[in-house]
Amino acid sequence: MTNKIKILNSALYSCQVYHSRMEKVKRKFSYRSFLFYIDLDEIDLITRKIWLISRNRFNYFNFRDKDHLQLDESKIQSIRSQVEQFLIQNKIKVFPKKICLLTNLCTLGYQFNPVSFYYCFDANNNAFACIAEVNNTFGEMKLFLLDNKNLRGNIFTKRQKKHFYVSPFIDHDVEFDFHLQVPSNKLYNKIDDYKDTQRIFSATLSGTKQVLNNRNVLKFVLLFPLITIQVIFLIHFQALKLLLLGIPYFKKEEHIGLQTNRLKKYENRHSRKHKNREYGKDFNTSAQNQL
Repeated sequence: MTNKIKILNSALYSCQVYHSRMEKVKRKFSYRSFLFYIDLDEIDLITRKIWLISRNRFNYFNFRDKDHLQLDESKIQSIRSQVEQFLIQNKIKVFPKKICLLTNLCTLGYQFNPVSFYYCFDANNNAFACIAEVNNTFGEMKLFLLDNKNLRGNIFTKRQKKHFYVSPFIDHDVEFDFHLQVPSNKLYNKIDDYKDTQRIFSATLSGTKQVLNNRNVLKFVLLFPLITIQVIFLIHFQALKLLLLGIPYFKKEEHIGLQTNRLKKYENRHSRKHKNREYGKDFNTSAQNQL
């Protein structure tokens, strides 16, 4: 029966990523990549039809709910339910008939997404909201909501304060300027950083749609065998270049007051690990004293 059901809304995008820095030192770089565009209601169908994709269990690609939006970090819930809850919290009254997530999937057990995008559609298949899920290399996440007020045609645009630790070389209180296109046969998303009226950084993602099937997934595996590791390597490699040029940087623990509305806070997780280590020491010491 499953073989007769088609994947209707989900797809792949062959992508080009372009970064440009305009402040302190001018630098540009680009790289090829690919992304999954997944209708959250099709994920279980996808895992049955695409050999290399699983959900919450190990495979070459693993769709892990915990890697994405989790408003209550004490328990893992479905991403769809979390997106619905987030929209309600932000007084969005339209129910999302369809939610599509543009993202990387956990690859051979490793996951890192600089940014993922949720596109929400109403009962008439019209986009009414987009959520940018921005992550940093400390495992933290921040959500940026663009709604109907920010939609012109098929493009969401909005400028708002970042107040998040993304790059150690860019102030926390610059503004993100979003230009997010609803994916179709083509994809074009751009996020610029502005300090007052000056654009200091630009990140562009462009792509071409491809069918989500076993053949194309295997093709991208061969082209980009370790895509998430490639992404994190390039981030650190470019950061090393800036360090060697003597560009000043901010440490994570600096200006915590300018890092607002974070999910998966680094200091909370770090504190829990520290407490667990201390508990282990106390337990070991207690056990030794009883011998």
